[in-house]
Amino acid sequence: MLNDCLIYWIHGDLETDINSQGYIGITKNLTRRLKEHSRKQNFLENRMVDVYLHGETKFCREIEKSLRPTSGVGLNKAPGGGLPPNPSGIKRSAETKQKMKENMVGFKGRKHSEETKTKMSNAVRVAHKHTEETKHRLSEIAKNRTTPNSMLGRKHSEETKAKMRAKAIARWQ
Repeated sequence: MLNDCLIYWIHGDLETDINSQGYIGITKNLTRRLKEHSRKQNFLENRMVDVYLHGETKFCREIEKSLRPTSGVGLNKAPGGGLPPNPSGIKRSAETKQKMKENMVGFKGRKHSEETKTKMSNAVRVAHKHTEETKHRLSEIAKNRTTPNSMLGRKHSEETKAKMRAKAIARWQ
């Protein structure tokens, strides 16, 4: 697939050398990857994100490897060009496996009790209760609707387009 991957550079205002400063990364989904970076305390604080290159995965990996040939270059801990570590290849002791089973999150193979189901159902009902006035207003809006999509046949004003554009740009900065 053409241009399915991108290389990005996270750097401070005063960092201008992409070969030795900042962090170089490769991803197919920049939004998801930046959320992962934001989980690290203060990693993105006072830093900019620039998209360096769009391209095929293999080509992007080669470029990343040339920008980060060894570990410890800039903010990168590992050399570029590789894939993230895969935790499935880690050998775990029987004790660790047992602890993981005991702390397993989720309900795979399990069912909620009737009491829990009732509590969840009641919580949803309470959270979504409209006043009579709101119900009447929503009803009137629905009656006047000619199509299921309220924007069908309409256009955003230039002012609204400018606001939407500014918010989109702000999300990427």
